[in-house]
Amino acid sequence: MIRGECVRFDDGFINSLFDLSCVEDEHEVFGDSMTTTKRNKILANLCETSTTWTVSPKGSRSIKRLALKPQARGWSDFLKASLIPTSHNETISEE
Repeated sequence: MIRGECVRFDDGFINSLFDLSCVEDEHEVFGDSMTTTKRNKILANLCETSTTWTVSPKGSRSIKRLALKPQARGWSDFLKASLIPTSHNETISEE
């Protein structure tokens, strides 16, 4: 609500304002298809033994960077430094 007016922020409404078509986001499809089994397989492949997801109150999952196996940590460092610079480097979120 802004100044007493209810304002919609959903993708369909914003797309209609700017005359944009709805495009299926590959990341959204990937995220929606993620199951507990798939998440655990990711941990087993990329992380040290006994690593578990840290789940925030809002449901976001992350792991400590140091929980990654050395090769995965190298890739993480490369991606963070080259493609998606951030100011925090201790945790890696599922998103």
